[in-house]
Amino acid sequence: MPDHIQALGRRTWSLADENQPQDPLLPQQLPIAGPTFIDTGGCMCQLQAGAGPELAWRCIGNQTEAVVQDTSGKWFKTAYSKTEIDRLTRPLDDNSTPPMTDTFHRHAGDGEELVPGDEGLDVWDMACTAENHTTFSTSWYRAAAQMERGERPVDAAPCWRPDTIPVQIQSVTDWLEYGCTPGFLCKNNTVNSLPQFCPPITQCQISRLFGVACVSPFVEGENFGMGPFEPVVCPAGKYCPPELKGKEMLVCPAGTYCQPGSAAPTPCSVGSKCPAGSTFELFLIPAGLLLAVDLLIVILVVAFGFRGRRRSQPKSREEIRRSADSSVYGMAIDSKEDQMDDDVPLGREIGSRAFIESMRRATAAATHVGLGFGYTHLTYKPSGTDRPILQDISGSISRGSLTVVMGGSGAGKSTFINVLMGKIEHTSGSVSVNDAPGQVGRYKKLVGYVPQDDVVSSELTVRENILHSARIRLPRSWTKHDVHAHVDAVIECLELSHVRDNIVGTIGKPIISGGQRKRVSIGMELAAAPMAIFLDEPTSGLDATGASSIMRTLHALSGLGITVIATIHQPRREIFAMIDDLILLASGQLLYQGPGASAKAFFEAQGFRFPRHANDGDILTDIITGNGRPYKSTGDISQHSLVGRWTGHSSPPSITLASTSRRSTRKKSAGIPRSLLRKRHAPFFRQLQHNLTRAFLQQYRTKATLLYELGLATLAGFLLGLAESPKKGVLFTGLYNGPYEVLSVSSDFKSAPEMALLAAIAIGLVSAAPGVKVFSEELLLHRREAGAGHSRLAYFLAKSFAVAPRMAMACLHFTTPLLLMAVPVIPYSSAFLVNLLYFYCIYGLASGVSMVVRREDAPLFATMFALVVGILSGAAPPMSSVVEWKLEWLWRASPGVWLAEYYFGQLVSPFSELYNAKLASDLVGFHLDWRWRNLGVLAAIGTAYRVFAFAGLLFGKRLRT
Repeated sequence: MPDHIQALGRRTWSLADENQPQDPLLPQQLPIAGPTFIDTGGCMCQLQAGAGPELAWRCIGNQTEAVVQDTSGKWFKTAYSKTEIDRLTRPLDDNSTPPMTDTFHRHAGDGEELVPGDEGLDVWDMACTAENHTTFSTSWYRAAAQMERGERPVDAAPCWRPDTIPVQIQSVTDWLEYGCTPGFLCKNNTVNSLPQFCPPITQCQISRLFGVACVSPFVEGENFGMGPFEPVVCPAGKYCPPELKGKEMLVCPAGTYCQPGSAAPTPCSVGSKCPAGSTFELFLIPAGLLLAVDLLIVILVVAFGFRGRRRSQPKSREEIRRSADSSVYGMAIDSKEDQMDDDVPLGREIGSRAFIESMRRATAAATHVGLGFGYTHLTYKPSGTDRPILQDISGSISRGSLTVVMGGSGAGKSTFINVLMGKIEHTSGSVSVNDAPGQVGRYKKLVGYVPQDDVVSSELTVRENILHSARIRLPRSWTKHDVHAHVDAVIECLELSHVRDNIVGTIGKPIISGGQRKRVSIGMELAAAPMAIFLDEPTSGLDATGASSIMRTLHALSGLGITVIATIHQPRREIFAMIDDLILLASGQLLYQGPGASAKAFFEAQGFRFPRHANDGDILTDIITGNGRPYKSTGDISQHSLVGRWTGHSSPPSITLASTSRRSTRKKSAGIPRSLLRKRHAPFFRQLQHNLTRAFLQQYRTKATLLYELGLATLAGFLLGLAESPKKGVLFTGLYNGPYEVLSVSSDFKSAPEMALLAAIAIGLVSAAPGVKVFSEELLLHRREAGAGHSRLAYFLAKSFAVAPRMAMACLHFTTPLLLMAVPVIPYSSAFLVNLLYFYCIYGLASGVSMVVRREDAPLFATMFALVVGILSGAAPPMSSVVEWKLEWLWRASPGVWLAEYYFGQLVSPFSELYNAKLASDLVGFHLDWRWRNLGVLAAIGTAYRVFAFAGLLFGKRLRT
């Protein structure tokens, strides 16, 4: 080569030959005589004299050697015999005498013949193929011509950026062992043109800083290397199969999709839409299922709404008249003769003989229907207080009586009946039931309790409320027909037949009247066929007519033999006249106990005067509250003096006679067979079934809330998917695996965990408030039922199971639009499962919160806690920093971190052949292979939240009104 031409080559790239990566497109020796080309192995092949006058093609991989002075390299014979003179007269690009590539030879030495075999060939020469790479050859020819003219050999430039030199990034040994890295296109690379890195042009550098590979300006959808020998990552929609050694990229076939850097197409799920060249999977089956579910919901809402309007059509005039009559009097009145005839059976008076028969059958094992109570020196003093609420109370309550406990506010009325029922353990004294001392709580299955507030299920109808109580509390030997017959008898007895199918409604939005609501509350206890029933202020909040109606019902029930004990603050005259026995309390002490009719005579004997035509109940209330001065002009009227007078009082004959009569009655009724107690209440699994049925019915009745939740879930999933949609499913970009890491674009380790963070926050906002309502809306009702012997565990499990379909529907409405918009590289089944488990966790968390905070504050606190556990997902700050702070235990206690770790593993692992996933895992702090552990821990955390909620249901002290 002339000196000026050789110097031009060195000046062009400013490197010594030994430090410069081999460029097969750059001619190393000029001038060159005879046909020459560059083969597909990057070798320069030249037609030369083989052995003697016979010509052959000599291909060398290492072009730095002198081609004409050496006999090394691979030799390929030609199909035609040409002389040396003929070779020199042919142009460089002459292809009239192509090599025979099926067999190669080596030169044995000077003057020796060409012999077959590869003995003595180096790795560079072994790569020679003698197959003309026309693109390489064309560039080589043009570069040779440019150099002969003294010009810059642009066609042989190793990098497209001017005045730059390449850096070899893969060794010969590595190339021979591994070849092109999976996911890359190494179209021009061979052992003689190893992969190189070139400084990028400005536009490409900007693209790489934004995390995007350099895009070809000539071919749409293809990436572009910064030099002819720089590998490029396979573009989205195409894949570079390893079996083709990175020499060719193929379009992703139909039924699969290819993300950037795919070495193999990813199969799409059954039913998904993936045309040829797809870059993501479009989930059609979940989308169709979502539309079908929503359409079904719309149809059902319209159908049941139309059905409800038909049911709500005006009644006939006769039905309206009969409803009005029964609501006024509260009891069925067969005729005026029945009202006047005291000998008429009580069953006719209350409107149903069937109820009497049901009561007798339910208590057939007992001697009598009612329970009698006795108490001696009864005292109750709460811990931490000096003053007792009840103090030294002795007396008895006979079975089958209507006993009323009266007293002012704070007199201890409610505490007294709670002690009798066994709800509160008395400090001292004793309580007996039917002359059996102690263990009052063992009779709770035979005792009914009606709280002051009408605690009923507002979503159920009148009959459904009473029926549920009957199913749980009646003897387990009763058939379904027996239970329904008993419920109908109770409804008839309480004169609720005309509203039996009406939903009760809430106190704020009532559907039935206050008196009817009170009757439903009483009916829930009568449905259990109790032997005694306690009522706390049954007339409070009712008008005069409603109060009188309720008391007439209670008086009639006592006539059946049921012991009725009620607290009343200030009864009307007609109510006072119904009372069988009266107990008067003041400051927790007994002022009077005896027949209601004898109370007036007792206090008149103490100097009090009852005005004529006055309401004796009002006067007694004034006296026992210390306001009796208008009725006694002189003397002590204090509560203390009244207590002392009762303590030292010698009972008048009438009172003594009544007490004696009750004692004799109790003796007859002593002894409740254990079989009667054991047979009461349905077994556990039947209670679970009935509670589950009720829970589903309650959800149906509040379907508007369900629709709002599903709508919010859909909106949250859509907005989150919309925010992630510009990334087109590429939620992770890491450093390329070696040795191509220098070609990496700007990394993105945050998108995957941040998507999980947003999903956790969105699910928390969607499900926290509905999760609170699982239990918080009816905790008072549950306490009432639990006090009556209902299984707490059966109730809790039923409510938890009943929301499972609700969670699944919300998850479907959240996950489907999210994956349709964001198109992440994660199977739908995997995303749905992990999202469902997170819904499970948030519902459990909200249920636990609802047990320890006030009802009105629970949704706010639940949403706040859901936000906290979502933020503690390990996305920001990253989990790796948390580990350095020694706080991993705190983050790991949150379900959010397990959700994020699952998402990270699913979004990063598919790219492990392209990117250094282990490095990303270490920097972020998440494990890639904890898939099943993530799912298992999420399930465990959700279950732990429910265990906490159940503990709160059992023992928690709630700040609730």
